[in-house]
Amino acid sequence: MVLSGFAGLAFWKRIRGGALEAFYLVIYVGILLAWGAQIGIRGLIPVLPIYLTYVVLGIAETVKHWQVQRARALVAIVAVCVALTYLGGLRQRPWQATMANVNDASAQELFAFLRRRTEPSDLLLFSKPRSIALFSGRATASLGTQEAESDSARFLRENEVRFVIQTSWNPPSYARLLSEDGEQFVEVFRNRDFQVFRVRSELEAAGQ
Repeated sequence: MVLSGFAGLAFWKRIRGGALEAFYLVIYVGILLAWGAQIGIRGLIPVLPIYLTYVVLGIAETVKHWQVQRARALVAIVAVCVALTYLGGLRQRPWQATMANVNDASAQELFAFLRRRTEPSDLLLFSKPRSIALFSGRATASLGTQEAESDSARFLRENEVRFVIQTSWNPPSYARLLSEDGEQFVEVFRNRDFQVFRVRSELEAAGQ
């Protein structure tokens, strides 16, 4: 909030002066808001340099008429705020401590199973799709955090998902999907951190 206050002051002055990057920022953020469901918070990375520049300009604008001692004090306070914010952000959260690392034995077992027991054309479902895709060589998708069961079931059906990977840290949408129709899912792998369920095809379900 402190940094954004300085950035907002600089942005207001820049856009009133007709600065091109200020108008670019408005257009870009507008597009990001319209497309946010697909790209998420990482979409702000391209405008991060502009934001940081505005922070510096805002601080300079605030202290330009101040005495040197007061200006230095403000800069010191801002620096402390930034340091505390980053130190707090870098601290490992309790829920992160329970998450398996890709180098853990349980994760390596999962990757080996997926490479051995799934086909390259199979679509997998997991909350960390990039990790699974990287270490298993399989296409992977994910569910929305608060996605409804009906939407998840439709996604499985329309995209012919073959396997669902469950963990203790998956969003609630995974547990809801797996509990909605237990007969549709067959557990084919389990270790300390992971479960893998094969999604039964319509023909298998019909022949039961």
